[in-house]
Amino acid sequence: MVKTTGELLAEARVEAMAEVVHEAVRTWQKVNGQPPSPSWSKAPKWMRESTAESVQFTIDNPEAPKTQPSRRFCSIHWSCWALCGASG
Repeated sequence: MVKTTGELLAEARVEAMAEVVHEAVRTWQKVNGQPPSPSWSKAPKWMRESTAESVQFTIDNPEAPKTQPSRRFCSIHWSCWALCGASG
């Protein structure tokens, strides 16, 4: 299936937001004395995809509780994700 221009733009926006979220998590990890994840450009594909899925989930479910992270929003690879309402 060929994607429309609108679909491609939406994917690009999600990707850009995912990068911002990823870098915010890295900063949170650093500030809280945790080993930071690799930078976005060096992050493994699964990590970038998981973050993009998290962003898309949040867009699609704006009313989802932020204090009860869903399995898709906070994948197991994030030990403590402040953006999901987890406390340090």
